[in-house]
Amino acid sequence: MRTGITKMPEKGYNLTQLTNGEVQITLYRNPIEEYDSDNNLHITANVLSFRRRNFDGLAQSVEDNYEWYWQQGEQEQTEKLTAQFTKAVQKWMDAKAQERGYDNIISACTYVYSSDAVFAKEGAAAKEWRDKVWRYCYDVVAQVVSGSRSIPSTSELLAELPKLEW
Repeated sequence: MRTGITKMPEKGYNLTQLTNGEVQITLYRNPIEEYDSDNNLHITANVLSFRRRNFDGLAQSVEDNYEWYWQQGEQEQTEKLTAQFTKAVQKWMDAKAQERGYDNIISACTYVYSSDAVFAKEGAAAKEWRDKVWRYCYDVVAQVVSGSRSIPSTSELLAELPKLEW
């Protein structure tokens, strides 16, 4: 996730000891330095942060296996964002289908096979919309994890999603 930082760590990571025997590992890469109109320096970087159980040699392990730790951080961030967005987006899609009298989006999609032309058309619209929404949602997660965009709030994400047209 791309974020503002005050300083790029010399080795590209920070380890912060926590009270529960764990360590917060924060990894940094691809810093960009820019100056604003008042000549103030602003630094952004791709940053991943996650926890691991502390052990002797952890710092050397991070330094020697930085890429592996980065991949672990990306995987965890992807899982967290996907879970967060999935819950909100599913609830939102269900509410949209309920506005039309369906139980939820899954119910609406099953009508694509209806022998009634009106229901079949609505089912096809719901199914096409559902696919577009999920593709967009997963693309946003990938963009956030890669650092090409900042993480949107839930309301921002929902506002960006494709609209359902019956």
